[in-house]
Amino acid sequence: MAAGRDPTLGPYSILGDNDFPYEDRCVVCVRRGRTYKPMRVRDAVSPRYAVEVPDQVSTGYRAISRDSIVLSEDATAHWTNACSMLAVTITNLAKSCTLLGYDVLTDRLNVAREDDTVWQIADSLLVLIIPVSDNALFGRFVIPSSNGSACILRLEGAYVTPTMAEAWIWGIDRHIVEQSMREWLGAHKGSWRHGWLHNSDTGSIWYEDMFNSKQNSLGFLSSRFEGWTGTEMDCTTRPSVCKHLATDCRWGDTLHTSEQLEYLQLILAGDGTGEGLFQLNFIKTLKIWNVYTLALLVSNASVMIILSHWLIAICALHRNYRHQHEAVPTVSIGVLSNNKGFVLLPLVLLPRLRVALAAFFTVGCAFEGEQLTLSEAWFVIYPGIAQVLLFTFSAFNLAVKVCRRRMSDALFGPMLIFFCSLHLLKQPLANSTWLGYDGRIPTVISSSEYETLTLLDFFTTDVALRMNASQRQEATCRIEIAQQIKLNRCWRFDRG
Repeated sequence: MAAGRDPTLGPYSILGDNDFPYEDRCVVCVRRGRTYKPMRVRDAVSPRYAVEVPDQVSTGYRAISRDSIVLSEDATAHWTNACSMLAVTITNLAKSCTLLGYDVLTDRLNVAREDDTVWQIADSLLVLIIPVSDNALFGRFVIPSSNGSACILRLEGAYVTPTMAEAWIWGIDRHIVEQSMREWLGAHKGSWRHGWLHNSDTGSIWYEDMFNSKQNSLGFLSSRFEGWTGTEMDCTTRPSVCKHLATDCRWGDTLHTSEQLEYLQLILAGDGTGEGLFQLNFIKTLKIWNVYTLALLVSNASVMIILSHWLIAICALHRNYRHQHEAVPTVSIGVLSNNKGFVLLPLVLLPRLRVALAAFFTVGCAFEGEQLTLSEAWFVIYPGIAQVLLFTFSAFNLAVKVCRRRMSDALFGPMLIFFCSLHLLKQPLANSTWLGYDGRIPTVISSSEYETLTLLDFFTTDVALRMNASQRQEATCRIEIAQQIKLNRCWRFDRG
């Protein structure tokens, strides 16, 4: 995947709000008894947990004011494990930053707010966690430095997956980061304060992040450290030992994904309003496991039988045309309007309809996070498209028979092709400006929330929109198609 543009071209308008260090998105690890628990920065920067310090203090990290989300159940569990690992290896994290050229603080964590107040959070680890998006289970880890800059790390292994034995720390040399950012942002006389680069010439301020695990590219390479010992690995002469560790993800109780990055390149800078630098390149391998259930077997078998009957009917009509030269009246799904299997199809698909609707509203989205598991499971998405369309047309078929009406099936085939093509082109669609994202579409509904959903929720709540990452463009497209079905252009309700 490749997204963004060359940073040497300078800042531009970046779509979406990925990577923004919002107060309600960022997480700190606060001591609770004998353990550390995750807490939103928004909650931590209050007199109950923190002390306000003079605003002349330049150390710490600046967060953008916002209070619109809370930590989800999945995010809380994930960051609780991360806080435990951070507490055990905090000395090695600081050691890694020191080897990268940072003079990190070891006695306090300061957070600067947009009102220029600085809060020192008591009884917390010295690491600020900045998820990529709201309640995302991955992101960057920041340790403030004494000169006003910040050591930004990426953590893998046991930090992300509790069952893994390895724990890796990735980071880039401070001088490379500061020199590159000054050059790309045109802030040659800029200084660092609260982890952001302040351009004295223009008055603009920028947060940043850089990462590169691919040899001989971009002119810099991330260093890797062993989390349990803080020992640096030789990635230059022994690149084979510096491969990324796989990360696991699940969706519901039937889908499981193992994601293996081959390499990752990221250059990021932002001013908190949408202007900045963004370039992302990576190659990854996905392995997806699916647990087959009886409902899945019955629904898929029913769809295959219906489609095979449709194919047989099409062949029979064309054979009749060849031998008798009679016009073919229709070759769409309407040829099965009196087929018993097609008439009873809604009853057969009903137990699986919740999963089919989830797959249908995921169509066209190249997700990051938990919903990536569903988005990349083509053996769930494409049957789900067929099941939803067949269910809809079969239900309308029953309705018009009861009402003694006639209906047109002209759009079944085009709709099936359209939605399948939409999902096939999901990554180019994400990289375009149409969806309002920078190429990375965040998961909005977590796996745990999905498991609690009922079929009725798709019709009585905003679940369908959130399954589509709250993308109103694609949602509008689906609604327009539904309107076309309702209008005479797609369906004709005549006296019969």
